[in-house]
Amino acid sequence: MAKISIVPWTARKRSDGTVPLYLVIRHKKQRSLIAIEGARLHPRHWNAPRQEVRKTYPEYRNLNLYLREVVEKAEAAVLEVLLRDGQLSPHAVKEIMKIGAEQKTPDFLEYFQKRIDEFRDRGQHGSVDAYKPVLAKLRDYTKRTTHRSTLPFDELTVVFLRGFHTYLVKEHGNGQNTISKNLGYIRTVLYIAIREGLFPQERNPFFQLTLKTKRAKSSRLTIEEIWRLEDLELDPGLLNDVRNYFIFAFYAAGMRVSDVIQLVGDHIRQVRGIYRIEYTMTKTADPSFSMPLMGKAEEILRFYGWPDVARDEYIFPIMPQHIRRGTEEAFRERKKKTALLNKYLKELASLCEIDTRLTTHVARHSWAAFMDDNNLPVQRIQQTLSHKDAKTTQVYLHSLRSGMFDDELFRVLTRT
Repeated sequence: MAKISIVPWTARKRSDGTVPLYLVIRHKKQRSLIAIEGARLHPRHWNAPRQEVRKTYPEYRNLNLYLREVVEKAEAAVLEVLLRDGQLSPHAVKEIMKIGAEQKTPDFLEYFQKRIDEFRDRGQHGSVDAYKPVLAKLRDYTKRTTHRSTLPFDELTVVFLRGFHTYLVKEHGNGQNTISKNLGYIRTVLYIAIREGLFPQERNPFFQLTLKTKRAKSSRLTIEEIWRLEDLELDPGLLNDVRNYFIFAFYAAGMRVSDVIQLVGDHIRQVRGIYRIEYTMTKTADPSFSMPLMGKAEEILRFYGWPDVARDEYIFPIMPQHIRRGTEEAFRERKKKTALLNKYLKELASLCEIDTRLTTHVARHSWAAFMDDNNLPVQRIQQTLSHKDAKTTQVYLHSLRSGMFDDELFRVLTRT
């Protein structure tokens, strides 16, 4: 019977001292060499008598598992060739091993990339930006642990994912919430594959994994702090604009900043004699948002020239008019403008002696908390914020309850 072994091929040493590992098949007076894909190390890490990687190599366990798998495939291929042809042909062995590889389950990394491409084609640029770094980390971890650039679906196991969890901590310094998000994106892609019949549900590794998140304390402003921002005397200019955008977002039911800066004339409509804000949310693509235009919000719109604004023209002078809503260019521009707004909101917080770390999203938190303070049912807040799950709304309200019928509520009603 043929003898199979692994040797480091020192003649192909790289500048870093590493060499490739080759499979050597000896039968009678024949000797065949087959390169082992993705397997390189320094010769000092190779134990030739034991035919294994030494413990001095950081990923010795994973590489040894991979090498044993390669040897087992080679043994099966050699036996098949000898039974079929009666003699050993290196080419035949290579072809059989190649066929075996092609019959494995599809590559999860390739499938993940296809899903990202679909997000891009559908204009879901936020999803593209969220999923791309996760795929990059997954590719790197796969390369480190398997020495291959592919990850068959059947290798996406609980053990693999737990190892990926450790990798995220050690190599990227990711916290609990970031790790849960990363694993959550992987889970989403896997569930799509399961629905498409590419992977059996009973082998879903996430049945045995719990994605834990650490609930962060939501920042909010009190209604007095909102009023303090409103009353701040500012000269016309960028700082005044930033203040107005934030206040408008609050009075427009915690409107997301992406929707504030993309608000166009057509989003303000008169229904039965009442002006209403009606638009499709950028993040959720929910077309059902509609609410009356509050007094302060209307005052801010008129400051910027509404209602004398074209239907497709941006109302607020922050987005270039030539950039169309919903495009990738608009997405990139929104990200830059949001960073700019957050920078100036810090200055506004200092001017108003507000201790809360002020960001554009605080307007949304503050609206949810304000509604809760006024005893509005969580289900209605959920509808206003367009949350698909009431649990998401509960996160906004967590640790924000400050008493239902206190002096603050009285002052709110008085000012209103």
